Amino acid sequence: MSSVLRKEANRQARPMKLATPSFILHKLEQKEFHLLLLLLDYDGTLVPIQRNPKRAILSESVRTLLHVLAHHPRVRLAVMSGRSCTDLKKLVQVPDVIYVGNHGAEIWMNNRIFIDPQAKKAQSLLKAVHKGLATKLQYLRGILIEDKGLTLTVHYRNMRKGRVKDIKAALAETLSELGGETKLEIRQGKKSLEIRPLGARTKGDAALWIVRMSSGESAPSRPCTTWRSKAAVIAIGDDRTDEDMFLDLPSNAITIHVGKGGQSSARFRLKSSRSVRELLAGVERLLRESNSNES
Repeated sequence: MSSVLRKEANRQARPMKLATPSFILHKLEQKEFHLLLLLLDYDGTLVPIQRNPKRAILSESVRTLLHVLAHHPRVRLAVMSGRSCTDLKKLVQVPDVIYVGNHGAEIWMNNRIFIDPQAKKAQSLLKAVHKGLATKLQYLRGILIEDKGLTLTVHYRNMRKGRVKDIKAALAETLSELGGETKLEIRQGKKSLEIRPLGARTKGDAALWIVRMSSGESAPSRPCTTWRSKAAVIAIGDDRTDEDMFLDLPSNAITIHVGKGGQSSARFRLKSSRSVRELLAGVERLLRESNSNES
């Protein structure tokens, strides 16, 4: 299985600074910005992690905050997830939000969807993997195999720990049978395994794509080291797939990991999705006060 799992030893992981929403707001106030890009994960960030993903429902208070922020003229807001864009849009229900689904493989923006070619090409293989896994693992209680069109997720949050090795063995066997070892990669998530096309767009790629498009670039293909003058970026996530976003954004972005301490490429850490809600409320208040001062 080691040849299949993506190696992440080269990531610039480091201990994170535990921060409060007010501390992050102070950091934002120190920046002179005309445009604010908010890149927000969904599960574990905007909503608490649930044993059943279908129960991860956005609160009306957070939805209202997202609506206000998304319609502010100085804000571009993206909600990013391992879920499909279709699922994400149904859960969030806020117009003018940029939706990033399948860990970056699809982006919904301005009523258009941009699907990564590598991910589209691998759809039939992923369906075959799903079928093979479902057959091999049907005896396991608590397992959930989620087909999201462009990626698969195997959730084992509700299983006994000793059974995870059975999942990995079945996955390795299925990929070997289908010749998928060189076409798909497996990423470790929070009590889950993410199966995705090798070389497909990641959350980091999607974050840079959004930064460049928001900066007026029509063909965002160059490496990103800077963005439009006087623009600020806040990126928040809780899972390992969010590390792509933290690592790929330039160092002057405010990157935030949500949850317990440990190693991350993010600069700061917030305790929970509740802290994220407090931060977003503070950002909305800061923008509102800024508008009042200007008028």
